[in-house]
Amino acid sequence: MESTRHQLIRELGALASTLTGAGLSATKHIWDLLPEICEEGACSVFEKLFPGQQVSVLLDSGDSIGPATFVRFNKMTGIATLSQTISTSTSQMTNIIKVDCRKTEAVTIYNV
Repeated sequence: MESTRHQLIRELGALASTLTGAGLSATKHIWDLLPEICEEGACSVFEKLFPGQQVSVLLDSGDSIGPATFVRFNKMTGIATLSQTISTSTSQMTNIIKVDCRKTEAVTIYNV
């Protein structure tokens, strides 16, 4: 059921984008029909974060991410984007991490 909902969201989003590209005014009404993924739990936490905030995330798999920098949250897909910089003695790497809010058990927000 959940994957069917996500497929519908993607298809309506694609249709809205197509209509926007064609300059049709019906686009606003299609976007109004799209359900919001972000309703509760970790999704509502990601929705309230500001870009640049430092966070750690615990996934339902038991894996943890962080500390990382919150970049953005897409309410339509439920995906939070995080950036994590890893420094070694010889180089520095930045990982861009996509996190599904529905697979998130906990979010720790660091006050700096």
